[in-house]
Amino acid sequence: ECSHHHHHHPNEKHDHKPPCLNASRWDELHAFAQRTNSKIVFGLSYPASDNGRWNSLPAQALLQYSWAKNYTRQSTLYGVELGEELSRYKVGTLAFTNYLAAYHQCAILLQDIYDYINNDDDDNGLKRKHRPRLLGPCPGMDWPNLATWFPSFLQGTRGALDVAVYHSYNQIQVIPTKILYLNNTI
Repeated sequence: ECSHHHHHHPNEKHDHKPPCLNASRWDELHAFAQRTNSKIVFGLSYPASDNGRWNSLPAQALLQYSWAKNYTRQSTLYGVELGEELSRYKVGTLAFTNYLAAYHQCAILLQDIYDYINNDDDDNGLKRKHRPRLLGPCPGMDWPNLATWFPSFLQGTRGALDVAVYHSYNQIQVIPTKILYLNNTI
């Protein structure tokens, strides 16, 4: 269900609606991923109150639907990212504390939904293989703030976060080296 707050201006040539993800579009994306032997990492929105508290209801609805359609890490839904470039939540503030709590909340949501996957084998390892990974926090190049913010984030999301992700716009030369290094160590 999408709500649009759209204001029409008389001089606009086109009536652009904000993008909206509905069930049929979500199914199309997964069908495409299946056909191309790809997996999806989807960015969950972070509708938050002023104090940074996360409204998890849209994410919960999407994940429950995905589980019902068998969109799992084994099939097409590799993982979800929670929020995007939210390093404005400063370390030590209530908003930052609530932001960290949201990751734990999202991890529990993923467990609650995906650990009861319809499978005869009750093995926990198998359940974990199906559960999409939780990725984040996807901060931008917010230096020097990131030097303290990122370690605080990693410490505060320990046990919830599966994969740490960040945006880098100025290290193009370094990327091939990093990829080779990771391939050599795995």
